[in-house]
Amino acid sequence: MVTVTSAKPSPPTVFPLMQSCCSGDVTGALTTGCLATEFLPTPATFSWTDHLGKAFPTDKSLQYPSVQSGGTYTSTSQLAISDAEWIKAEYFYCTVENASGKNKVKVPKCKPEPIFHPHVFIIPPSSEEIRANKTATMVCVARGFSPKTWSFKWSKDAVAFDAKHFINTAAIEDSDGHFSAYSLLTATEEEWLGSEIKCEVTLGRDSVIRTINSTNCPGNVHVAISPPSVEEIFIRKEATLTCKATGLVSEDHLEIKWASETKEFETGTPEISSVSGYFTAVSKLKVTFDEWARGDKFFCTVKQTDSLPSPRVTVYHRELDGPSHRPAVFLLSPSPQESTNGNGEVSLTCFVKDFYPEEVYITWLHSDNPVPQTYYTTTNLIPKKNGNPLFSVYSKLTVPTQNWTDGGIYTCVVYHETIQPPTRMITRNADSTGVCTAVSQDCSDYDLEEDDAGSLWTTASTFIFLFLISFFYSIGATFAKVK
Repeated sequence: MVTVTSAKPSPPTVFPLMQSCCSGDVTGALTTGCLATEFLPTPATFSWTDHLGKAFPTDKSLQYPSVQSGGTYTSTSQLAISDAEWIKAEYFYCTVENASGKNKVKVPKCKPEPIFHPHVFIIPPSSEEIRANKTATMVCVARGFSPKTWSFKWSKDAVAFDAKHFINTAAIEDSDGHFSAYSLLTATEEEWLGSEIKCEVTLGRDSVIRTINSTNCPGNVHVAISPPSVEEIFIRKEATLTCKATGLVSEDHLEIKWASETKEFETGTPEISSVSGYFTAVSKLKVTFDEWARGDKFFCTVKQTDSLPSPRVTVYHRELDGPSHRPAVFLLSPSPQESTNGNGEVSLTCFVKDFYPEEVYITWLHSDNPVPQTYYTTTNLIPKKNGNPLFSVYSKLTVPTQNWTDGGIYTCVVYHETIQPPTRMITRNADSTGVCTAVSQDCSDYDLEEDDAGSLWTTASTFIFLFLISFFYSIGATFAKVK
């Protein structure tokens, strides 16, 4: 086809083309361009140089076909270069030449728009959907990113999902100028079970990846309230309740509130930590010893719309299943054999017997000075059998033999709420002279209850029996060696 025109031959008129933001293309290269208009004849040839006149290879640029308009032609060219090349060049020259002449234009660099990586999390499928429809729909959420050209990809066990399996929403600008977007993937039950699903949010060579699978799916948010420590209860005479929410998919708009049956509490901002893209939030509430001891109810309410369809309320109150019972406390000194066995250490055992409620705290003193916790261990609670609600516990203190034989006094200190305030403690003392003393910090507590007398005597007689066996065994062994 022959085109007839009355226009006169003319060289190109050249204009710079600048992006509104210097974002990368799909390969991660930075791009700029120029426009050539009103030239005749065609074709026109584009070439690019940096500010020093150094030419860029032709494979760095792309020239688009000429378009005729009003008897002359228009065409464009795009230059795509690496970050390093972009940084080196202060600006660029675009030169356009045809049979009628050539012109060039200076193309300034735009300032690259800052890249803000998105916070990405996956909302897992619901068990109800899987049971009812045999499908698993999960949502990949990207928030706080910029520029808006980040895109979503889904894959299963490193194999990409076809685009028909997922729907991407358009990026929505937030109040702070960043963007948010969502991608919904619908997989079959078979594809979901036992497979690793990956959501990748990408911009050029940058990407943020999150994975999820059916075996370790964190979708069920777990909220639990931990009771106070016994040390805090009896030493500081207060109680701290800890509400911990795990498996949260986002920290945005997270709220944790505390309340009792009569009032709400101000507890401040929860502590938040993140592992593998999922969040844990912790909030603490301090209450009085009396509020805790009498079993007042406290409610922890967790709100986070991405993780929970409705607020999750967890209740804590101290449960008491029987009448209170004060502990009997016994302190067993080291045996003579242990003191002379050459190991360089001896052990004292504090036996705390038949108490309820179960909260008890045991410490040790040496000549009225606290003993570091590294020197003693306390067993777990030992429940009494046959449905009896009482508990017992042992604490063993290990000390250098020399410290023991030097005559220092060791004290086992037992705290329990059945012991009269203000101290709520019983002490038992021992030293190497073999004299054991039983001293209570409140005088009315000095004598044990009569109904415990038989139990105390049984335990004490057991200790005496074991001691006599060990003693006579030592005499027999010594006599045998002498013979």
